[in-house]
Amino acid sequence: MRHNVKNNGYSKNGVKTINSSDKLRNKCTWICHNLTQYCKSNHVKVAKSYFNLTDKFYFKVINSLKDQTQKENYYYRCLNILFFVVLVPLCIWYFTIKSINIQDKIVELKNLKK
Repeated sequence: MRHNVKNNGYSKNGVKTINSSDKLRNKCTWICHNLTQYCKSNHVKVAKSYFNLTDKFYFKVINSLKDQTQKENYYYRCLNILFFVVLVPLCIWYFTIKSINIQDKIVELKNLKK
């Protein structure tokens, strides 16, 4: 809650947020959203070895969304949410279920051989 946060909130388009945009080493703030490289170098611990794979895809998608919606920031936000909050998790869910089904078939086939 805002009254428990000591930092000044970040303000964008007239909306004040709970988190600040201060560069803090111990937690992510709006600077991590606005300057991805800062977050990656200070907050990411586990996935660093995968940046060469994920960055290409991530920045291509972000830049593509920005290019498509240059005139209207609202469309960028909507497409961003649609892609990263809906489509990507649905794909992950689908392929996880598919993987489990394939694994079940493998186990079933192994049991038939016995």
